[in-house]
This record gives sequence, C-alpha cells and structure tokens, in this order.
Amino acid sequence: MGRKNDPLLPALFASTGGWETNGNPRATGNVVTKRVCHDCNTGWMCALEAAVKPVIEPWLNIESSQLTHDTLQLSPENLRNVNRWMLKTACCLREVAPRGQLEKLPASASRWAFENALPPSCKTYAGWIRESSCGFRISRGFATLNGNVLHEYQQHRESFDVLVQLNHLAVRIVNAPNAEFSLMPVRNFRGVLCTPNFWSHASQPPGTKNDSSVFDDVPSFIAACVVRPLPPTTVESPS
Repeated sequence: MGRKNDPLLPALFASTGGWETNGNPRATGNVVTKRVCHDCNTGWMCALEAAVKPVIEPWLNIESSQLTHDTLQLSPENLRNVNRWMLKTACCLREVAPRGQLEKLPASASRWAFENALPPSCKTYAGWIRESSCGFRISRGFATLNGNVLHEYQQHRESFDVLVQLNHLAVRIVNAPNAEFSLMPVRNFRGVLCTPNFWSHASQPPGTKNDSSVFDDVPSFIAACVVRPLPPTTVESPS
C-alpha cells in the first residue's frame, strides 16, 4: 500500500478495561514480530500474502461510487485465502500488542491459519469506510443480541473478532460458534441505510440492493452487525 510510515498503535480489547495499547504509535512498517521462523515467513506465509494481494489490491483505491454489493464479491477459494490471511495477520499482531488478562485469540488460532482449517463458524463481511486509514483490531468478544437484548460485549468458546482496514476497505471476520449475524439499522451521512457485504453466508441477512455499502466510520461498520445465538438443537429420544 506504500503506507509504511503511517502511525499505528497496536491495541487489543479487554472486557474489563476496554482498549489496551502498547507504548506509543510507531510507523506501520516497524510493527514487526520476531516470533515467526524463517521457514514459515518465506514459505506458507509468503505464499498466502501472494495469493491475497491480487484479490484485495484492486479495492484499495477504488472510488466509493464504484463499490457496491455487486462489485464487492469473492469466490469461495478467494474467501478461504482472505479468511486465512486475516487470522494469520491477527496472530502476528497479537505478538506485538499487550496481552492483558485474557488471550485475545483462541489457542487454536495459529494452527487454524497454518493448516488452512478455519472452523465453518467463521463469518466474514466487508464494507467501504469514508475515512481512509490503516489499522487492525482484535477482540475476544463482540456485541450479542440475546433474547432481543443487546449486550455490548460477550465472549464465547473459541470466539474472536478481527477487523482490518486498508485505506477505505474494511474486512471483519468473527468466529461465533452456534450463532448467526443479525443486521442493525445504521445510516450513513446521506441518511441511507447501510448494510455490509457478507462473504460467508448461505443466505444474506435481510437487506435490499438499494442499501449502501459505504459507512461513515469503523464503529458504525461494526455496529451494523451483531451476533445472535442460534436456538439449541433438540434431538428426539427414541420411543
């Protein structure tokens, strides 16, 4: 992206203390972890970067008027690579950000990325943010709509929430076992209802093609979708 000198402040979210930051802002190109071995850095990680770059790069400088729910699409293979890249990036960022009291990614996250075996409960969506930036956010929990009551933060078994913003493009991947996304009403500066583009759903949550995919900022992009737990599956006992 040519933005190696942009300031970046690594931060992770803790349910007790909010966002935890690690030191002072540093240049994006200096956010480096030395916990990756040479074979991985020049092997599968390098190959993954090469596979994802041509997928994401065309969207980085596109005009918002050209970005619609039709143009922001991914093939199943590209989605698998993007999901894996998101998780790999989060695992690396975790090593340069504060640990806090709780791990912000499940212990299995590194293995999922390495083995290309992300759980099917991972849900991914994208949108266009008016304010250009470069940043990453990691949280173990997320807003949950439970019993029609919105809980600002809940965490679940092996749950995580990772968001990456590159210029105007924002991508969010959430692992929410036994749950689904539910849309919340969010309008942008023009008063138009905003809905993100879902990449990993058999059926898109209710919305219309007239909805905008352009959000004012990252908080509204996140607020547009919350997690709704699925009802428990009942199994009939044999008579």
